Amino acid sequence: MDTYLDPVNRKFADAAAQGPPLYTNSYKEARHILEGIQNYKPASDIKTEEIKVPVEGEDVTTVIFRPANAQGTLNMIFYTHGGGWILGSPTVHGALMEDFVRQTGAAVVFPYYTPAPEAQYPVQFEQSYGVLDHFVNNGAKYNLNVDRIGLSGDSVGGHMAIAITQLAQSRNLPSKIGQIVLLCPVTDTASKSETYITYKDPKESIMS
Repeated sequence: MDTYLDPVNRKFADAAAQGPPLYTNSYKEARHILEGIQNYKPASDIKTEEIKVPVEGEDVTTVIFRPANAQGTLNMIFYTHGGGWILGSPTVHGALMEDFVRQTGAAVVFPYYTPAPEAQYPVQFEQSYGVLDHFVNNGAKYNLNVDRIGLSGDSVGGHMAIAITQLAQSRNLPSKIGQIVLLCPVTDTASKSETYITYKDPKESIMS
């Protein structure tokens, strides 16, 4: 199948293809590799702030990305990252978060939930929801408009965004989730969709 990628992404994909598949490494090795690949220099037009949000006795590291020249109250995007619940971090996803800020003018709140295997379900969901609840109830402290929040996430982060929306409804979160933007979200565990079948690696049992 012939597909189109812009030259920069094509060069990256070709280089990545020279090494062993990420899933053949241990989770610690995979984290190290991904952190190295995605490491970036923070841009001068974006301001980042790292805080600790207490959730059920644990401090959840949370990063706020916003325009460096922002004044007044900003709209808020709450982003849950992908990576199979094992990978991903503010560093890995930082460049993407900066693009979100530039293209929307909003602030992005990025909860760095405890990954597996260090924590197991439902810890990641409860931590992320707890961070969202904190911001909903303290929006003014961070100069954020929490009356109508946008949720987003990639891969399993998209799955989490859907689940968090359901939690917000069932727990009567005192804010409206106005938009949900999902990037290649995981929406089932069957792995039988057309794209899974077309692009699966026969050596990777999880997609077989």
